[in-house]
Amino acid sequence: GSYVAYLRSLAPEGHPVFELIHLMTESFQGNENVAYITTKPFGVSEIIISLIHKKLPEGKVYLVKPRLVEVNLELDNLLTLGGSYEDVPLKDDFIDLIISIDLPREELLRDAVEEWNRILVPKGRLVIMTPAVLVSDNEGPLSIGDFVEKYEHEIREKGQTVNERLLDDALTKSFVDIDKREITHMMLIRAHKSGSRSKNTEKIKIVNKP
Repeated sequence: GSYVAYLRSLAPEGHPVFELIHLMTESFQGNENVAYITTKPFGVSEIIISLIHKKLPEGKVYLVKPRLVEVNLELDNLLTLGGSYEDVPLKDDFIDLIISIDLPREELLRDAVEEWNRILVPKGRLVIMTPAVLVSDNEGPLSIGDFVEKYEHEIREKGQTVNERLLDDALTKSFVDIDKREITHMMLIRAHKSGSRSKNTEKIKIVNKP
């Protein structure tokens, strides 16, 4: 779409999405197995996966999506699988990093978090990238385009939001070192699989960045 063309035209420092990608991948060694989970039609995901692909010369990206969502990406280390947030067709203790685009519905949240915990290696990491409106009622101070604003209004109208307290409660049962950052309208949540880092499962660090 036009929004994807706009992103492709920008320098890496020209849009918050690129900063989000950097935060997702800053600790990559280049040989990780990454699960990228989404249920939405492609667009921005093509940009994200292409950039992640460049950082994984010896790794592999497993794209998990509903079978009806079409993908037009041909990358040598990309494998596409039919699945969902709470049903990921990968073996236990296999994935180094999960990138979840948006969030499952509230009634599926706990099942999804348990599934993510299952497929992650003992030192595995989780990254969730979602419009902040999904987990917060606050308006961001800046707009990143009509595309996102239209998306946010549709989410509000359809009631497709997740209670932040329920999300935090689900995550702290399986993950530690939970870090939340808001960059314009987007929220990035990063965490480590429980037992791999800090023993404090209650503390959630929140970084708000306009």
